[in-house]
Amino acid sequence: MTPRESAEIIAPFRSHPSFRGYIAFDEPSRGDFSVLRKISRIHSDIFPRQNCFVNLLPTYGSEESFGDSYRGYVEEYVTILKNTCGEKWLSFDFYPLLDSSECGYLIAETWLENIEIVAETAKRNGVPFNAFIQAMPYSARLHNRIPSYADLSLQVYTYLAYGARGVTYFCYGTPPVDSEFSEEQEALIDRSGAPTELYAKVKKLNAEIFGFLPGLSEMQYDFTWILGEYKGFEKLSRVSPRARGIERVTADGACLCGVYEKEKVTGMILVNYGETTLESEKTVKIRLDAPRNVICMQAGVRSETYTAMLELRLNAGEGCFIQVN
Repeated sequence: MTPRESAEIIAPFRSHPSFRGYIAFDEPSRGDFSVLRKISRIHSDIFPRQNCFVNLLPTYGSEESFGDSYRGYVEEYVTILKNTCGEKWLSFDFYPLLDSSECGYLIAETWLENIEIVAETAKRNGVPFNAFIQAMPYSARLHNRIPSYADLSLQVYTYLAYGARGVTYFCYGTPPVDSEFSEEQEALIDRSGAPTELYAKVKKLNAEIFGFLPGLSEMQYDFTWILGEYKGFEKLSRVSPRARGIERVTADGACLCGVYEKEKVTGMILVNYGETTLESEKTVKIRLDAPRNVICMQAGVRSETYTAMLELRLNAGEGCFIQVN
């Protein structure tokens, strides 16, 4: 079936108010980009007001898939994205929760490096980025791990700390049993259509995020501070720019601090980073340049204070939103 024939099958739905767009390609290699250019042109002809969504590979794909480099792979896709009608989302997946027979539970060391490449590319080109969340166990090796609430929180807050404007949960409905998914492995909705425990966890986490999302959505992502040390941090850019009203941010362990700006307001996304089964509570201290009005949203609870020094305690995988006025 050609790209045009596929598009024409979907075309009757384009006038429906619930139809925002469609997934045109999942995990294309660089060799597929010529096809994506054709899909982009066809989409613009048939769906000028809908979204043509493409989800890119992670860095742990084969080197043959990227051409000269992963960064070049992402950059070239953005040139296609910019010529496509609809919202221009840069999306990728990376499933970082691992279960190794040798080392037990761990976080993939290259995860943050992948996020940094996508985040920098999105910011430089003025497009929003979306990331897929590992929200279910799959395969018989490495990823056969049921995510805890802390695991889900770690992923979502980490992406927000790098400026993500959207996340997608993999998977919502449980896929059929095959070589990748076993009978025991379930997603948010099981094969009978009933919500699972994972559904309840995601519902709770989404409610927590939606509590501060309106304020965060009005801000522009600026940069990410890397606090402490962790495997994989050595591959990241250790930026040290100043943020308005912030004199210093420190932590007694590995944490991330994403900085957002809006006029005279500074926003921060903090997350206790690391393998959630091994990490303990961490303390983050934020010193301001003068006493200021500070709003904190943590675990769904809003607090407000006037201070020049803020001290926060974050459990494993936990994150929070800070607004400094």
